[in-house]
Amino acid sequence: MANYTNKAEILAEIFSILNKKCSDIPGFGRTLLQAWSEVLGGDGRDDYDVILNISKVRSELYKLRDQIEYSRKFNNHQKIWAVSVVSQFNDLFDFGNFGKFSNEFKKICSDTSCGALGVVGHSLGEEFREARIQEADAIELVKMLEEIRSMLETSSISLSLKYNLKKHLNTMIWWLSHPEITNLQDVFETVGSAMLIAKQMEEYTTEESGIERESEKKIVDRVGDVAKKIGGIIGVVARGAEDVERITDSARNLIGGIGQ
Repeated sequence: MANYTNKAEILAEIFSILNKKCSDIPGFGRTLLQAWSEVLGGDGRDDYDVILNISKVRSELYKLRDQIEYSRKFNNHQKIWAVSVVSQFNDLFDFGNFGKFSNEFKKICSDTSCGALGVVGHSLGEEFREARIQEADAIELVKMLEEIRSMLETSSISLSLKYNLKKHLNTMIWWLSHPEITNLQDVFETVGSAMLIAKQMEEYTTEESGIERESEKKIVDRVGDVAKKIGGIIGVVARGAEDVERITDSARNLIGGIGQ
């Protein structure tokens, strides 16, 4: 089951959390990158993982700006105002600012700024709505992904395929563990990438026992189960193997040869 939100509302929540992680004292405390790490990091995640997550959030900000430009609900004056609201957050993503004290950026993600972003989201309404995953579904999906990750550890597939698939599994696990700020469409695209890698496992030619091949088939099938469940939540997928093939084909068109 899913209710609905939009990019502006998700971003307002992320920036509100970031504001609370920024230092209160000028010239002291966490850097901006460290503040971001408090929001987008966690156990086993390094600065590189955090920066990847920051890039995802920045991408959502850019997509929101495009939605405003294409909105049929906003007139030109409203679009100019809404774009200005979105643009005020740009400095939070400037790599040159990551080493500066976070207090300098606290005003950018203040309650007033986040409130204005929330108004943009409310004004957009359902024009660009997105599914928000329920916590129970998120917990179930995380368990499924952790199961796949455990199966992967004992698999005999190549290290490159194992690394790439594990990277995508970890990404999905992190975002689904934070359902309040998760963009479910991005998670769906990530599982599409994982499906490509899983398909390569099936096609990988090596001398394997029947047990090893069966183990790899279970991994492929389980990734397909995750894809179908997420797709069903966001209304992209119904049921059946044909739907999984569509996910694989769509992902191949989007990202080409990832995992090769």
